[in-house]
Amino acid sequence: MIKQSSNNIPIVLAFDDNYFNYAYVAINSLIKKASKNRNYDIYILYQKINEYNKELLLKLSRENISIKFIDINENIKNYEKHLTLNNDITITTYYRLWIPTLFKNYDKVLYLDSDIIVFDDVAKLYDTEIGNNLFGAITDMGIGTKLQKNLTKYVQEKLLIKDTMTYFNAGVLLFNIKELTKFDFLNKAIETLIYLKKPLVDDQDVLNVLAKGKTYMIDWVWNAQTMCFTDYAKQFLKDFIKNKKDIHEKCLEKIKNAKILHYTSGEKPWKNPYIPKSEYFWMEARQTPVYERILYSNMRTNTVISKIKYTFLEKIFSLKNHGKHKIVTLCGIKLKLKRKKK
Repeated sequence: MIKQSSNNIPIVLAFDDNYFNYAYVAINSLIKKASKNRNYDIYILYQKINEYNKELLLKLSRENISIKFIDINENIKNYEKHLTLNNDITITTYYRLWIPTLFKNYDKVLYLDSDIIVFDDVAKLYDTEIGNNLFGAITDMGIGTKLQKNLTKYVQEKLLIKDTMTYFNAGVLLFNIKELTKFDFLNKAIETLIYLKKPLVDDQDVLNVLAKGKTYMIDWVWNAQTMCFTDYAKQFLKDFIKNKKDIHEKCLEKIKNAKILHYTSGEKPWKNPYIPKSEYFWMEARQTPVYERILYSNMRTNTVISKIKYTFLEKIFSLKNHGKHKIVTLCGIKLKLKRKKK
C-alpha cells in the first residue's frame, strides 16, 4: 500500500517496454512543467519493463520528483481471463482499475495515458475540487462525431448513458480514492466487465458505466484530444457548444491553450508525422535520450511492413515480357496479352 505524503501529487501511468519511449517523452514533458513548490510522486504500473529502461527513467528524478515502479502481475493474474481487448489496445489499459486498491492512503490520484504531451503544471489539475464524485474527467471528443456514430449509439443503448456529453475519455482521470474505496470499485468493475462481455472501448466503458452520474466534468483543455483538430469534429462541437457561430474555429482557438495534448486516434505522431499537432510530440522527443530509439524502431517497423507488402504483392501479381506477348499472373491465373507494336 502506498503511503500518503504531505503536499505530494500522486501521478500514475501504465505501460510496458513496447510503449516505454513514448511514455518517457510524456513524463519528461510533465516534469518540465512541474512547480518547484510541489512534490510529484510518479508511479509506473507495469508487467514487463527491463532494468535498462527503468534506470533511464529514474534519471529524471529530482529533489521534488520521485519515480517508482509497481509490478502489477500479482494483482491481475486472477482476472486476466476477463480483460478483453479491441484493436491495437494492450492489457496495460486495464491496470488503472487497480488504482483505488494500490493507493488507498491517498485522497486523490491523477492517472495519465502515455500518448500525451503536457503543457502546464498538472498540480493545477490535481487541485480541482471534484466533491463526492468518483472521478474528475473530460468528455470523449469522438463521441458525437459522424465518424463515431456507432459509438454514440452503443453508449446510449448498451451503456445506457443517454447524455453522451458525459461519456468521458479515460486517458486523463482524477480518481477520488476515498469514494471509490467506499464504492467497492474493483469488484464492481470486474462484474461490469463480465456483464458487458466485450466492451467496445475496453475499460473506458466500464469506468463510464460505474461513474454514471458520479463524474465531475473538467475543462477539456486538460485532455485536448487530437480528434478535435480535424474536420470531422465539427458535428461534435455543434452539440458541445450550442447556439454559437464559427464553433469549430472558436474551438481550435481555445485548444491552442491546451494544457494536455492527447493523441487519441489510432494514428500516433511516431507512426505518422503528418497527423494534426504531431510537431509537439517531435519537439519534445528531440530533447530526450529516446529520440534515436523512436526513429530507429519505427524505421525498422516500416521497413518490415514494406517487405511484407512487397512479398505479398509479388506472390499474387506479376508481369513479365515473353517474346511478342506479356504474361500477367494474378492470384495464380495466367493471362497472355499481345504486346503493342512500337
